[in-house]
Amino acid sequence: MNTTGRVEEATGLAGSKAADSAGAEVTDSAEVTDSAEVTGSAEVTGAAGTEVTGAAGAKVTGSAGAKVTGLKFDDEVRQVQERLRGESNRLAAAATALGPLAKGAAYDDLKKLGAALAKVEEKLPAEIRQEAGLADLLKRLHDWVDEAGERLRRRLGRELRGACADAGLEFRVISRESPVELRIPPFAVVLDFEKGQAVLKFARLEIARTAADAEAILAAHARTRRELDAGFDPEQFFARCHRAWRAARAAKGEGGERIEILDCLPYLAVEMQGPRFRVEPTGENFKGYSRVRFAWDVLRLQQARKLTQDGLRLNLGVATGSTASQKKRVLYFEDEDGNGEYKLTLFFTRMEGGGA
Repeated sequence: MNTTGRVEEATGLAGSKAADSAGAEVTDSAEVTDSAEVTGSAEVTGAAGTEVTGAAGAKVTGSAGAKVTGLKFDDEVRQVQERLRGESNRLAAAATALGPLAKGAAYDDLKKLGAALAKVEEKLPAEIRQEAGLADLLKRLHDWVDEAGERLRRRLGRELRGACADAGLEFRVISRESPVELRIPPFAVVLDFEKGQAVLKFARLEIARTAADAEAILAAHARTRRELDAGFDPEQFFARCHRAWRAARAAKGEGGERIEILDCLPYLAVEMQGPRFRVEPTGENFKGYSRVRFAWDVLRLQQARKLTQDGLRLNLGVATGSTASQKKRVLYFEDEDGNGEYKLTLFFTRMEGGGA
């Protein structure tokens, strides 16, 4: 038996009822704005939660096929997704832009740090900084960079003097003018407040660089001294210098005794190589030998009173006149207190006895 019931209109509130021509009753607990057609118990198109009782006694509570007037939920969810993806992309770009400021090494040079901070701020407009919660962080970092140089000036000298006293090291101020120079024997320490760095020097050449911090400076001082002193043998060093001098003389093809120091250094560097280089003389196995290291080794040789050995004396010729200003040709030899002079040549002479 087929009973066709037509519901002409069902509107609005919980508990509303409509009767069809066959006596079918529709009870709707939600608002319905469309016409619904019921044939027997087969198909119901209505609002979610609509209950229909047909002539055949079928009872349907429907959510499938419900038609909702206005914005569909799937469209709304897609819009939320798109918004979140946009925010995610902006936040990811902000995280990438912050990369240079997330490296500890960036804070070793205040000048470079300031430049890096400026670039980050260029990449992050004010609205993105606010959205990502970065405005306060970047402002505090900017203030810290701006004040760091003056902060170092006020406290570093006092802190470093105290740290040297605790470590039993001598501390002397060589120059109070910029750049400030100190002496913590055997090295000079030059303070660059603009960069927030300290440079350790020997022979007036840079030998180490660290943060302008008392603890960091003393750590670099101890490490550098330890590395320079490692494995030094005065007899062996003297013999290597003599062989390097002879090789440089032979290469020059001149009869003079005096050879410029920088002409000898490449041969001395070869003499300083270990067994790995001698077996496989490649760049990977080559151990560098710097001008600073040579000046230090000569000082150690002098301190060991070994400038004269086996009737030969190692001599350094003084750079005079305009030659002393040609820094690529000369080398400054100093004692632990920084007293010294520029030398140009190296040569050996015959001596009697074995004194210094």
